[in-house]
Amino acid sequence: MGRKYLLSAFSPKMVKNEAIWFIEIPVEDAIDIWNKMYEEPAEKEIVIGHQGTADLFREAGFKGVRGAERKPITLREGDEGIICMPSFRPPEGKVYTRREMEELFKEGKITCYKFKVLKPSEVGVWEW
Repeated sequence: MGRKYLLSAFSPKMVKNEAIWFIEIPVEDAIDIWNKMYEEPAEKEIVIGHQGTADLFREAGFKGVRGAERKPITLREGDEGIICMPSFRPPEGKVYTRREMEELFKEGKITCYKFKVLKPSEVGVWEW
């Protein structure tokens, strides 16, 4: 069983030679899915880059969110979780306030994804 993640960002640097499955889901579903994952007996990591974002995630109902924590992670086979992040490229260096993040959520400018790092048997063969 892999680890469970709640993330406020994603970068390809988080994986090394792994295939990842993503599906866009509504924020409400992201909260429900995360809260079920949070109750599972698995290692969990919550990586949220800014305190205002962490506060908003917690108040929206995501279990286990305490404060902001930035750290490098490497996703591995079997890991899965939820990513909620802006659906646009923010200006370089922009840190959103809690109020700005609330507005982004209300305006539908935060996109959530469920993801899973696939096992080799779950990945089709790609021809280049």
